[in-house]
Amino acid sequence: MISNALSSKSYSYITPENAKQELTATSIKLRAKIQEGAKSGVITKEESTFMLESIAKGIRSNQDRALAGKLVTQVKTHKKVSPGNAIPAKIRVIISGVKSCSKNAQAWVGDQLQPILAATPSYVQDTAHAISKIQASKHLRRPILFVGDVEDMYPQAPRQKCRAVARLALQKHGSTAKATFTAEIEEIVSDSIIFTTDVAGEHVKMANGYGIGVGHSGQICGLEIASIEREAAQRANALSIQAPKLMIRLQDDIFGTFEGTEDELDEYLRIIDKIIAPRIITWEKSKRHAIWCDLKISIGVNFLSTGFLETALYQKPTDQGLYLPRSSHHPEHTFKGIMKGEAIRLLVNCSTQGAYDRALVSKRQQFERQGYDPKEITEALTGALKFRERTSILQHRATRRSATQAPKLKKTRVAMSLPFTGRTKQLKIGLMLSMLNREISKHKVKVAIAHCATRTLGQKLRKW
Repeated sequence: MISNALSSKSYSYITPENAKQELTATSIKLRAKIQEGAKSGVITKEESTFMLESIAKGIRSNQDRALAGKLVTQVKTHKKVSPGNAIPAKIRVIISGVKSCSKNAQAWVGDQLQPILAATPSYVQDTAHAISKIQASKHLRRPILFVGDVEDMYPQAPRQKCRAVARLALQKHGSTAKATFTAEIEEIVSDSIIFTTDVAGEHVKMANGYGIGVGHSGQICGLEIASIEREAAQRANALSIQAPKLMIRLQDDIFGTFEGTEDELDEYLRIIDKIIAPRIITWEKSKRHAIWCDLKISIGVNFLSTGFLETALYQKPTDQGLYLPRSSHHPEHTFKGIMKGEAIRLLVNCSTQGAYDRALVSKRQQFERQGYDPKEITEALTGALKFRERTSILQHRATRRSATQAPKLKKTRVAMSLPFTGRTKQLKIGLMLSMLNREISKHKVKVAIAHCATRTLGQKLRKW
């Protein structure tokens, strides 16, 4: 089954010996490049420390320390099942880089590309972000709704083109030295994406493209798709074909509205298909409603007077509402938090009172099937929020998104409390602190962590 899932031209099998040699060479090359960047001042000491932490020490003398990533496969239970096929259901291939020597370098590259990706017109961070763009788009005439799904977006992405797009974007948004260094680090880590499978001794290398789980795949592939969207708009403009009124994308899921005719929309989508070929985008169109992620987006009864679309919660047919059973041994606030979180999600997704009420009834039934008491469901779910609070919640989400992109104030201090457990001393405290430091170093944030029952943590902090 795993072999069939990896039948793409993006993957090739290599021997364990060759895998160790490549990973060792990558570790040595990566360490040298990072040290060179730190010495020249292109990256900070904290950035250097973070990237070096996933590279095993003593790698030159012991190749057994050169560890690969790990293949994880998940069945896409929400997709159509085809009994009798070699793989009866769609498989999601994930490359877990927990032990990979380039894990931290991948994440660092992703951090450099993320702000650039977030500035592209079609980018949305999550459902709430998508809704904010949908609600801001007023239509002058009844649109055609369309959705697209980029098949195998990561493994089928042309690696060389992705690199060229990323390098150009980095040069446009930062210094040439930093752009060059980031591109060189990306090339080192991407050319050595090697992972093991459940088959003993089996090693696989990504010959092209990227993979889910590789730290910067979402950012670099997203930038490449954004470049296709820009090129399509330019070509359409040259041919006097109007562009979509709205076009948003969450990873490989596209949603848009088009105010022209269906033939004009088909012509525009053919332009995109031509640019992205041989990759495939599966398109669906509708003049009434569209399903996109966990949203049902509709041309509602009030459209003629408002010009705005309506949104509601969409649950896939395979969604059984298998929340944490109430009989599970968890703190009370865990169960309340799950229900409150769902209440907020429903309120965000549903733009009308009727859609919100219907979604609450459906969720209430799901929680009852999991053993939750009707009274606590009323308190934490159905009675937790009123529809009139939706605007303030959406505003809060927007403020939170902008806060993650805005520069922080200098000398900001963050206090954290860590509960002591029997495993506390086993935690990799140094790595945890460095990962935390990576997130805050660029904003000059000072962090102090302390716990009277954890002496080892205090010792690490004195060195930090």
